[in-house]
Amino acid sequence: MTSSLTQRLIVGFLIFYFLAGVAVYKRTPTDEIYPFFSWSLFRDVPQRTKRIYTLQITAIGGKKLEEPVFYKDAPGLFTAARVDNANYLFNELARTYFLHDEAGMSEARRRIEYGLPGGTEYNLIEADIDTVAFWKSGGAIRTQVLTSFTSEKP
Repeated sequence: MTSSLTQRLIVGFLIFYFLAGVAVYKRTPTDEIYPFFSWSLFRDVPQRTKRIYTLQITAIGGKKLEEPVFYKDAPGLFTAARVDNANYLFNELARTYFLHDEAGMSEARRRIEYGLPGGTEYNLIEADIDTVAFWKSGGAIRTQVLTSFTSEKP
């Protein structure tokens, strides 16, 4: 293929691509046909700060920790039976706490405590975090203890 033919094919493709994009624009609910025409590639940027619910471990097996640790920072403290969907369960526990749903809290606790050693003392924490800094260093902008629990011995 000659360079002249290649240039014409590239220019023709770009013109077709542009015209197809213009024809679709404002004719679809999201103004795009992903992955071909995506005008809003970076529209959904996550919030810089957000509110999360997590656990803060204060004691393992009845022994107090020197300093409480967030659940995400304590993988070595738990067995392989640790829950996989922890963040979902923490949000569910917080939701039932705010609704004063004792049965829902009991079920969420049962599912969370399945992955914790017996005698683990923990707090349900509401934390406002800087998303990047939290996952790098674990610091939160603001934390508040909502309630405390102790897991039952197996």
